[in-house]
Amino acid sequence: TTTGEDDSTGTSTRAPVSVALAEEISHVPGVDVAVAETSGSLVLVGHDGTAVTTTGAPTLGVPARSDVPTFTLTAGRFPAAEDEVMLEDRAASLAGLSVGDTTKLVTSTGILDVTVVGTASFPAATAGAVIVGMDPALAEKVFAPQGTVSSISVYADAGTGEEQLRDNLRAWLDTHAEEADTAHVEAVTGDTVREENRASVDQILGFVQTFLLVFAAVSLFVGAFLVTNTFSMSIHERMREFAMLRAIGASPAQVMGSVLAQALVIGLLGSALGVGLGVGIASAIAAVLEHYGMEIGSGIALTWQTVVVAFVVGTVVSLVSAAIPGRRAATAAPVEAMRARRPTEKGLLLRGLLGGVLVLAGTAAILWSVLRRTADGS
Repeated sequence: TTTGEDDSTGTSTRAPVSVALAEEISHVPGVDVAVAETSGSLVLVGHDGTAVTTTGAPTLGVPARSDVPTFTLTAGRFPAAEDEVMLEDRAASLAGLSVGDTTKLVTSTGILDVTVVGTASFPAATAGAVIVGMDPALAEKVFAPQGTVSSISVYADAGTGEEQLRDNLRAWLDTHAEEADTAHVEAVTGDTVREENRASVDQILGFVQTFLLVFAAVSLFVGAFLVTNTFSMSIHERMREFAMLRAIGASPAQVMGSVLAQALVIGLLGSALGVGLGVGIASAIAAVLEHYGMEIGSGIALTWQTVVVAFVVGTVVSLVSAAIPGRRAATAAPVEAMRARRPTEKGLLLRGLLGGVLVLAGTAAILWSVLRRTADGS
């Protein structure tokens, strides 16, 4: 791929590459196949004669070749002529089409009559996009009329590593640096391209991460406040118990240790419950998005580092929050055990239940409005 510097934004961009360069690159040592990335948007007509639509994701046409691991064949065969296409499994389901059916593609070059000759699975999450596999010649004609593409994907043959392939391509480019088609062309590994794409997405959606971090910080503060308040009320009710422990010889450190031990257990249980609820909520959100054609991935990316951080943060917050009221229990005077029990405060059960009902009602209203807007496509 070529690379350049965008003067207006200062971000790295990829300039067009000649389609003809793919054939020349295919003869470089270590190269199994080189494919020009000719892809773009189009409209697929379904079995009922109407356009196949989604909740916002596009319909993409991509070249389908049996020698490239883009598709995994599930039925039929790969397209071998310009009037043949292959549909990704979900696209075939949405369109109501199967192998042998005829349909139309609406492209920038006109309306094309095509026959579905195969269906296949796609290796990556499509985020709701409808994927149509096209004959490479047709894809080039439709999406690369000027003879240029954004990049060329190069696959190594058996026995050649990614780094070695990159070095071979760079050496070949150096020997052809004076040619027009290879000027400013750069060979990079797949990891480099993925990192650039990830950085671009992070730049666009960076505010989402900031919002979530702020929300997490607020939630952590509220959680710490609730833990402190809970332990304060518990210790207030058990003050005679702690005073009795002090009267029979327990030291302040031992009383504090008993309170912190309880906080440790609560922190561990709360962290486990939080991780479980987090995975459950994420799975529910993914299921809702998938129901509306916006699948976001193959699963929940829960790593051991995430679990460790969750347990450490949850446990530390619980211990620190309990230490504040725990100090009052540790310094309780033994004489407190001989005093009459203080009258208990009025219970808050009714208020708690009412608050819980209001929270559930508000959450249900928000989910209903989001799902309705998603269903309406707004």
